[in-house]
Formats: sequence, C-alpha cells, structure tokens
Amino acid sequence: MLSRIIPYWLWLLLAVPALTMAPALFTETGRAFHGLLHPSGEWSTGFLILTLCIAPLMYLTKGANWARWLRTNRCYFGVASFAYAAVHTYVYVVGEGTVAKNLSEATRFDIAMGWLAFAVFIPLAATSVDFAVRGMGVWWKWLQRWTYAAALLVFLHWASMHDWHEIGGALVTFAPLAALTLYQLWWLYLRPRPQPGAMACCKRPPGDVPGGPCMDGVKVTSSGPQECLSEGQLLTDRQTQQVPRPFSASACS
Repeated sequence: MLSRIIPYWLWLLLAVPALTMAPALFTETGRAFHGLLHPSGEWSTGFLILTLCIAPLMYLTKGANWARWLRTNRCYFGVASFAYAAVHTYVYVVGEGTVAKNLSEATRFDIAMGWLAFAVFIPLAATSVDFAVRGMGVWWKWLQRWTYAAALLVFLHWASMHDWHEIGGALVTFAPLAALTLYQLWWLYLRPRPQPGAMACCKRPPGDVPGGPCMDGVKVTSSGPQECLSEGQLLTDRQTQQVPRPFSASACS
C-alpha cells in the first residue's frame, strides 16, 4: 500500500518548484515570465545530475537502502528533469518573440547545445513508461545511456553562455557527477579483485575442515597451498556482488 502512495507524494514534491513558477508562467509577458528562464534550467540540470548520480552511488554505498530507493524512483527524477527542460525551452522560445529570431540564434554554440540536449531528452522521456521497457527490450537500456550525452550537452550549453563566462558555475555544479562517474568507472574496471580460488583464512586446527588440512592464512589443497583473503575482504566482495545492477530496467509505472 505504502509503495503505491509514495510515487504520488514524490511527484508532488518534484512539482513544488513548478507550482511556484505557475503564476508567472501563464502570463507569457513581463519580467516575472522572463525570470523563469534560469530557475527552470537550473532545476532541470539538478534533477538530471541526481538521476545520473544514482548508479555510482549504488556502488559507493554497497547498495544502501536509501540508494536503492533512489534507484527505484530514478525514472521520476529523469522525467522531472525533462519537464523543467520543457518549461525552460518554452520560456526561451516565447521570450525571443519571433520565429525568425529563434532561428537566427539557433546557430550560436550555446543555443545549439541546448537544442541538441532537449532533442536527446525527448525520446528518453517518451520511453520512460513500462510498455516501452517491455517493447524495446535491450534497446531500452541502450537509449537510456544517452542521458550521459544529454548531460554533456547541458554542461556545454551552460558553460558557453555569455562567451564562456559561466564555465565556473557549470564546473562546480557538475563536479559531483564527474567525481561519482569516475568512481563508478574505477569500481567497474580498475578496482583490485580477489584471485580465483581465494577463500577466507582458516583459523581452525589442521584437519578440522573437510577438504584438506588448514592453517592461518593458507589452505592446503591437492593442487598446493592457496593464499586466503581476510574475512573483511571476503565480506566486502560478497556485499558488492549483492549490489543490484544500476542499469536494470526501471520505468515510471
């Protein structure tokens, strides 16, 4: 019962910034409307970064309960990022006033990066429902990984604004995502792994363990002595093996 209620409370929480924007959003004129451009973009970026941080946090925390909760509800954060990006785009287009002006500015590097990021967002949001996961199969995961491309485009969009004068703020904002992504890559490809055949160090008297005599730090087998892991190392390896796959299918139901 509680699991069915939580998404609605989460949606309400994610919509709070939008509710504060609503009065100015529907005026379509005036300083308040144009003032929504930066807040909507910042909220979209924040939810995008949070969405991408969830996978490395699963590795970093060994699948802690709060990280599992974030992973379960990751889709909602991603859709919220798209929704605020749509508001950001709407305010920008209306604020420019004419189609000709929008088209003339589309070739600017910072604006082009923003349009490309939004173009990537559209199929990601459109396939965020359960039937898309079932229908696309393995291609759904492949498409969702384009979120990283969207993040890079958003970073370039933000950093290059005003002749790259915004790069400092963009770097600070994206630094946690960069650090956690590097940690995830290290965990997946570079971290030390136990040697095949390693086992917990035996502390029992010789002959007390079935399968061969035993002594501290070494287990003697028919193929010769084998080095052992410490109990702490073995426990850590078992814990990390239990971490759910962070890219497993998870759509908004």
